[in-house]
Amino acid sequence: MCATTLFGAVVLLTLTELLQSAGSWGPSYDLADTARLGEYQGAWSVGTQLVRSCGPFLVTLALSALDTTGWLVIGLIYAVAAACAAPLSRRAEAAHQVTAPQAATPQPTPTKQTVPHHA
Repeated sequence: MCATTLFGAVVLLTLTELLQSAGSWGPSYDLADTARLGEYQGAWSVGTQLVRSCGPFLVTLALSALDTTGWLVIGLIYAVAAACAAPLSRRAEAAHQVTAPQAATPQPTPTKQTVPHHA
């Protein structure tokens, strides 16, 4: 029973990490202003690093101070964040599409014609 539970937890953790990683690419690139992509990516990276550096401490603090209630609080925070992610992303994408300039019709690039050189 314990091995089965542990295996299920590992599979669930792996699946959620893959979904989180794939899901983070959309907001970090698709919603960025193309003229300020570097600034947007920098801000995104700072936020990500703050979560990675402060997150373990805050989770440990919550679990050690609140015991079982800490697990419930953390689970509730994750559930609320997950429930808000899709609607907020759709809202941001709709706002981005409204404010984004319309792409110009690409013009064909002239081809360089080469003249054969005779030796």
